[in-house]
Amino acid sequence: MEAIRIKTTPINRRVTVDLPSEMDGEEVEVIVLAPENISGEKRTFRKPSPELADTIISDDLIAPAVPADEWDAMQ
Repeated sequence: MEAIRIKTTPINRRVTVDLPSEMDGEEVEVIVLAPENISGEKRTFRKPSPELADTIISDDLIAPAVPADEWDAMQ
């Protein structure tokens, strides 16, 4: 796959890209990357509450909640 890199400025939230004639009728993939600091602020990620710091999960999260024979309620 051939990659073409174009840096441009959107006008009214739109970007027009002129492709080479060899790509006419071909399927292309368009990837738009936003600038690192689009709002001028550093992104902050959510953090869990400090109250959950010592929480321990002691249950099996993969095991079914009810026995398999209870799934036959519709029969």
